[in-house]
Amino acid sequence: MQLEGLLAVLSTAKRIFCVDPNDGMILASLAGSWGQRCNLAFSSDGRRLFAAYDEPEHGVAVISLQRLLPEHFIVFASDRAGESYQVYSMDAEGRNLKRLTTNHATERCPRFSPDGRRIAFISDRQGPPRICIMDRNGRNTSILENTDPVMTDLDQGVPLDWSPEGKRIAFVGDRGTVIRAVDVRPAWYARCSRER
Repeated sequence: MQLEGLLAVLSTAKRIFCVDPNDGMILASLAGSWGQRCNLAFSSDGRRLFAAYDEPEHGVAVISLQRLLPEHFIVFASDRAGESYQVYSMDAEGRNLKRLTTNHATERCPRFSPDGRRIAFISDRQGPPRICIMDRNGRNTSILENTDPVMTDLDQGVPLDWSPEGKRIAFVGDRGTVIRAVDVRPAWYARCSRER
C-alpha cells in the first residue's frame, strides 16, 4: 500500500516495514502480534497506518507514522572522517551508518522534519552559515535564503528546529541574540519545480 511516496510491507516474520520506494531505504519497522494475513492501509492524511488482521484475534492496529518514522533514524554531525563536520545518519540501534554530506564545508546541527522525510542543517558551503534542507538520503539539497541575521559560531552549535507541521524552521542567530523563524515551503517547492 503506497501513499505520497511511502510503501508499507508486511514480512513473513510478522513485521511491518515502511520503505521509500524511490531508493528502497527502510524508514521504519514494527513487530506486532498480527498474523500472516494482514491488510495495510494509510489514512487519507498520510499520518497513520492501519493494520487489519484476523490472527490470532480480529483487530485493527493504528500506527502513528509521525512518531514511528523520525525516531527510527538518528541524524547527527561528526568529524569522524578527519575532515570538517558532515551530516550522518544511523538507525536507532546504532547500525547502518551512512554519510549524507560530502564536501569541505562545515555542516552542523541536523534535525529531521516532523514527517522524517527531510533534514534541516546549518552549512557554510556558500560563505556565511545558512540553513540547508535535503532529503533524508542526502540528495536534493537547497539553501534557505531568508536565514538572516547571519548565524555564527558553528563550533558551538546553532540551535534550530522544525515547526510541528513542518512548514517553518525556528533558529537562533546573530551570536545567540535573536530567535527567528523562516518559511520552508516556498523555497523548497521553488527548488523542486526548477528540477522538473
